[in-house]
Amino acid sequence: MHRRGVASIRQKMEALDPTAASDALDALGASWDALRVPLSLSLNGDAPLLPACKAELRELEMEIEALEAALEAEADALAELQSALAAATCAGQEKKGKEAYVLLKVAIQSAHQANRGLRPELGVAIEAAEEALTCTLAGLGLSPEAARAALAKLRRAQEAQRAARQSVEGPRSRVVTVVDEDALAAAEAAAEAAEAAQRAAVEAQAAQDAEAERLADEARIAAQLAEWEAEVQRQAAEKERQHREMVRALEEELVAASSGPEPTVQILSIALNNDVDPESSSAVRLVGYTERSTGVAFSDKNTIASVRRGGLAHREGLLLVGDVVIAVDRLPLKGERVPHVLNAAPQRSYELTIARSLNSGGSGARVLGAHSGSLHVVRAKDGSALPLQWPRKFWITLNAKAEVELRENKRSEKPVRSLSLKGCLCKTPVTMLRGQELKQPPVIAGLLSQRKFPFTLSWPDGEVDHDLVLAAPTSEDRSAWVKALGKTLKALKEAAPTSGWLIKHGGRKGAGLGKVLARDKRRWFVMTQPEEGQDATFRYYDAPPHIPSAPARGAIILNGDATLLVEEGSKHAHAFAITSRGVNDAKPITTVLAAETKADLARWMKAIHMAIKASGGTKLAPLRALGRASANVVKLQKASAQMVQLEQMSKLEREELLGLRIKQLQELATHLDVAYDPRSAVAKDKKGLVELIVHQRALLALEEARPDRSASVGMATWGSRGAMHAEL
Repeated sequence: MHRRGVASIRQKMEALDPTAASDALDALGASWDALRVPLSLSLNGDAPLLPACKAELRELEMEIEALEAALEAEADALAELQSALAAATCAGQEKKGKEAYVLLKVAIQSAHQANRGLRPELGVAIEAAEEALTCTLAGLGLSPEAARAALAKLRRAQEAQRAARQSVEGPRSRVVTVVDEDALAAAEAAAEAAEAAQRAAVEAQAAQDAEAERLADEARIAAQLAEWEAEVQRQAAEKERQHREMVRALEEELVAASSGPEPTVQILSIALNNDVDPESSSAVRLVGYTERSTGVAFSDKNTIASVRRGGLAHREGLLLVGDVVIAVDRLPLKGERVPHVLNAAPQRSYELTIARSLNSGGSGARVLGAHSGSLHVVRAKDGSALPLQWPRKFWITLNAKAEVELRENKRSEKPVRSLSLKGCLCKTPVTMLRGQELKQPPVIAGLLSQRKFPFTLSWPDGEVDHDLVLAAPTSEDRSAWVKALGKTLKALKEAAPTSGWLIKHGGRKGAGLGKVLARDKRRWFVMTQPEEGQDATFRYYDAPPHIPSAPARGAIILNGDATLLVEEGSKHAHAFAITSRGVNDAKPITTVLAAETKADLARWMKAIHMAIKASGGTKLAPLRALGRASANVVKLQKASAQMVQLEQMSKLEREELLGLRIKQLQELATHLDVAYDPRSAVAKDKKGLVELIVHQRALLALEEARPDRSASVGMATWGSRGAMHAEL
């Protein structure tokens, strides 16, 4: 019921119908209230239902309010434009022409500020108003072409004056607002234009009468246009002053609401970071503010109107729709618009002071199987407890940010430690196999001897330098924990980019693959697939980044022109290369990489192929070669055909699989990510390989069809880098 209701609400929001969305939200909230569900209710050991659903409803409420505000702002701008257009249709006299000009110019400026592309009719009205603006100059004796040229010249003069003033005053000046600068620039530009025209008129007195009359007309028109433009800027400045006063009063109300015995607002400091340049391979972080570089859009009341999915702010999960910015870099805004302040001092990162309603849900991260309880904990490595470590009892919380928090007791406000589950694996020990008791690592054996029910959290890629062994008092408690952790890890896997270690050649200039990897460097690579409004990214670091905004050493452009090449005859057995060029790159750049295993090579090749194809690129083969062109293209075509053949083989029945050769079964097992030792006896046993393949297919089908079920065989492992595996 809840999922369908949320999907229906979002469809109504996409249809730009906030009223229907709000009614549907109220109905969904009322249905939850009518059920009178207790806070601790859960199904089949899952996380409590009500807190997660209520938080999602509050988030939807904030998004609907932001949509209503944006639509209302565009409606007001559209009404103002239509009124100005109506006044401009009867601009017969000079006075009336001035009034129409001022009305249109002020309305166009307001419309550009309010326009977010929600109402197509607003864009049409802006174009009509700009065309009508040229017609108002007919009273000055200008043709439409001359009017457009005069307006363009005036606009260039204003921009030049604004740029000169900013260079003199410095980027951090906050004494004069952006609209005030426009007024001063317009006045100065108008004065200079009038003076120049007057000088030209005086100098032309000695010339022929016709030339003198032409120059005089130009002076008169320039002076008249300057007068009109000064009135435009005066009215725009007055309008902006009123807007600042209104927003400043709102800021003061929010600050007042954050204090007192029962505060309704909390004041937070959150970093707003710029992402790296998506069109450059140098991984240079952008400066200043744009919605694309930060992933955040602001309303005219300095409220966060949207957080773009896939953007840096969305990946960091700290800013929420509905947050109100009241200061930038600890300097109060006092009603100024956030984008103007951010771009007045271009930086890579800003410190935003925001006011957030205490009813907004509190965290930008979505709830991922929240769970809590008392467990015994011991830190371990390689199956043994670390020195001076013994099992201690903690209150453990799986929070909404996909972190495990350790507290001294249930009432402790601050956790002793928090560990992110990114890159984590959750394992339960296998104690019996085919009726025989298996030997356990010392730390597990010790907890089992105390009649505890242990399970382990480990980070194979080194995000955490030790394992965390936890022990539940009952088997049911352990099952509930493993299930909650499994849901969280699965959600992280679905949302997480492809990441892992690759060996990278030190140079990136395009040597043939026969000479590559002369200077090997092990780098951590992170790749995200393209989404709506977000390009694919492929960046590398010295070590796994702990935050999304961590600086990268470099980036590889994955666009429609990128090419991919596999070379089996290089120094490394699993080498491949990417050649691409970003808009800001001087020439195409080739990056040569090598995976550590054949399975890793297949995983990376599949992810890169998907990213290039989604960006408008061609299929994997044929591709441009970097070294021995013809031989490499043939290998690519063979590799592509082999992938198709493996996909077909993976759908065969058990009896048909038994008809395949051992080598084919081994390749199919690798393709399906079957966890087995290639050097073991089972790797050469046809029946054993078939059983592993059939079992893995069943696990993958189970994961796709019913993601909440966990396997009941062997040691089930849920992680952020692959499918669920089972050790038999």
